[in-house]
Amino acid sequence: MPVPVSITALSTTPASNSPPGSESPILADDYLRTQAAFIAQLRDGSAFSGTVAAPTAFRQGGATQGAVGTLTASGSGATANASWDDVVIDGSSNVGVSILSGAASSGAVAFGDTGNSVAGSLRYNHSTDQMTVVANGSTRVTIGDAGLTCGSGLYAFNATQGFIGARASGGSGATVSASYDEIVVDSGGTSSGLSFLGPANATQAVIFGDVDNVTQGRVQYSHTADTLQLWGSGTERMRLTFSQVQAGAGSSTAAPVYSTIANPASGVHLDTFANAVQLVSNAKPLVSCYDNGSVVLGQEGVGDLARSATVGFVSVRTMAGSPTSTLGVASGVTEMIVDTTNSRLYFNIGGTWKYAALV
Repeated sequence: MPVPVSITALSTTPASNSPPGSESPILADDYLRTQAAFIAQLRDGSAFSGTVAAPTAFRQGGATQGAVGTLTASGSGATANASWDDVVIDGSSNVGVSILSGAASSGAVAFGDTGNSVAGSLRYNHSTDQMTVVANGSTRVTIGDAGLTCGSGLYAFNATQGFIGARASGGSGATVSASYDEIVVDSGGTSSGLSFLGPANATQAVIFGDVDNVTQGRVQYSHTADTLQLWGSGTERMRLTFSQVQAGAGSSTAAPVYSTIANPASGVHLDTFANAVQLVSNAKPLVSCYDNGSVVLGQEGVGDLARSATVGFVSVRTMAGSPTSTLGVASGVTEMIVDTTNSRLYFNIGGTWKYAALV
């Protein structure tokens, strides 16, 4: 054979490496020097790529340094980042690295420095069948049959259960109910919470569902309407706006049960102009309680009831006969009752029942 230019041109069959009989004996010197170059390439780990004149590093290093350099296959066409090109696997099809370990052992890729040789690592434990991610010397993520766990039980997840056992660091010292521990925000600080952030036209919700209705219950906020809505049995039951509270099925159109708007149709109304809380029905106040202590029954400013009126009266409880109970004395108020047998109106004054005859 002619003088080889690469160690890959050599054969494992000795006879195939012999010079042909027609070559000049003076080439023996070239053969000897080439064989010496191949030995040096094997020593330096650069024997399997390039030529004798221009070898390309396959592996470089010494006994104490291990192997560094570039691993090259057929080439993907991509260029490795100069900051991380010490080992590159470059191929035009599927490429990869296999770490094969014993059945009860672990395989890992470790990241270290002078302070900690395993400050970070990606490790697979064949004994427990768990993949772990280590950062700053501590396990931060564990993936196994039970799902994914981050930190010390911060999050756990699997395909059928979702997030389970979510906990924040610190800890309040409280023990969560086992019936409702799928997600727990547990903080030792003075405040803790959960935030939903979205664009100005977003609608955000916490959903309660089952196999029959995935939105059976809901706590929902609409940023477009600036309303907080409570849903039950698949229907909106209560709506809170900046000025009123509406309740009932389809509460977006229901009469408010509480409002600060002027002239509400019904409900409890806070009249900020008159400093009064009113119980309103059919757009008429039935009871008005003022901040000065005055209480008005019925609608003010509409004149007297007609003598023929059948509604608009104040009803008082009655009993057949005079009261015999002994009641306590409440400061500033008194009880009254109508005795229908004797036609008397009784008042509790100082713990004693006193009456006026009704004629």
